[in-house]
Amino acid sequence: MQLSCSGPNLARWRLAVPFRKAHNLRFRQNASLDQAKLMTEHPLDRLFAQVALRRDADPHTSYTAKLLHEGVPKCAKKVGEEGVEVAIAATTADKRATIEESADLLYHLAVLWAAVGVDPGSVYAELAAREGRSGLDSKAARKGSAVKA
Repeated sequence: MQLSCSGPNLARWRLAVPFRKAHNLRFRQNASLDQAKLMTEHPLDRLFAQVALRRDADPHTSYTAKLLHEGVPKCAKKVGEEGVEVAIAATTADKRATIEESADLLYHLAVLWAAVGVDPGSVYAELAAREGRSGLDSKAARKGSAVKA
């Protein structure tokens, strides 16, 4: 599946053929958030759509716009903070806090993706490519293909 946004308000959607076929959807340009909700049933896709639609909002009235306006370093910092909060909640065996912090982490990850121009479909494709492989093999393959600075 590939779901991406483009244009000044990032509200035009392009769905890759496999996703359209799998979900029996039609291509829509200039989709509103309500239309975007109809295009996908997955909460992560709806979350990314909301983030994309708020990209050009007023940073004084939208937390998402504020984060994006502050740039990639701020967005990345928030992902790190939320990741630590998930880990703390999990180690204290607080299931509710782990759920809540996980939702915060996913939100901030969607904001970071938007900030750096990563399409969720690219992440989904990477996950699909790793299916059926050992986690140790996947990790070794990534280390072998990493570019050294």
